[in-house]
Amino acid sequence: MFQIINDDLTMVHLGKQKIQMIKPIFAGMVILDIAKTVVYEMHYNYVLNKFSSDKAKLLFTNTDSLMYLIETDDIYEDILPDATKHFDCSEYPEMHKLYSTANKKKLSKWKYENCKTGPIRQFVSIRAKMYSLRCERKSAQGKRNRQGLSPA
Repeated sequence: MFQIINDDLTMVHLGKQKIQMIKPIFAGMVILDIAKTVVYEMHYNYVLNKFSSDKAKLLFTNTDSLMYLIETDDIYEDILPDATKHFDCSEYPEMHKLYSTANKKKLSKWKYENCKTGPIRQFVSIRAKMYSLRCERKSAQGKRNRQGLSPA
């Protein structure tokens, strides 16, 4: 497309007249914004209300996860009344007091990803997406073992 302005000047427009949106850029952005909202709601409306900022220290966040240091006598007992409202407890051992399949794979339900290896005993984070966990778990003989986990 071009337009003649005068004998010495012509304007040429090289932009596309039609734009075809075939990439899911906007949908992906909206999904991430919704995920952030769910994360913020959990942090501000549940964790800080339940444990206070003195007892619950946020160690790091990711797109869809939170890592806390929570000072309490029994975290499982503390979240038991709210488990069906906020958590997917389907991967706990069947004998665990939080075990339930009620929210298995449901959206917006939080999952403790280390429930099979026991409570996290040590945590080190160097920078975003670079961290290491050491969990405690009981072996078949009842001995306590340490297990180091790191993201792939």
